[in-house]
Amino acid sequence: MAHLSLVSYNLYGFNQGLAMLRELTNHFDVICVQEHWLSTPQFDRLDSLSSDFVTSNKSAMDHICAADVLHGRPFGGTSIMVHRRFASCVKHLTRETNFIIVKICDVILVNVDLPCYSNT
Repeated sequence: MAHLSLVSYNLYGFNQGLAMLRELTNHFDVICVQEHWLSTPQFDRLDSLSSDFVTSNKSAMDHICAADVLHGRPFGGTSIMVHRRFASCVKHLTRETNFIIVKICDVILVNVDLPCYSNT
């Protein structure tokens, strides 16, 4: 496998982190994203960010949005963006609410969003 450059980025919301995310697509082969705050119907925002990348996305809000109207601010979500030159060797292993696991050639990559809960 060729050299693989990787970065992890907590967007704290797609709109807040969009400018930096665009910049990261110019410098890295794999971008692990946490806290994009998008629901599944909004994944086209990530998918169309750069034609050089393929994405694997998971929303943390689907179960809430399916049951009722979202109250309060959006939350969670993970994505792994992989440059197209590695797309042929990407295998999706699992996508869950707070993590995505993919295999890129002989590297297993786990992207995890660990939300913080507090009762204060």
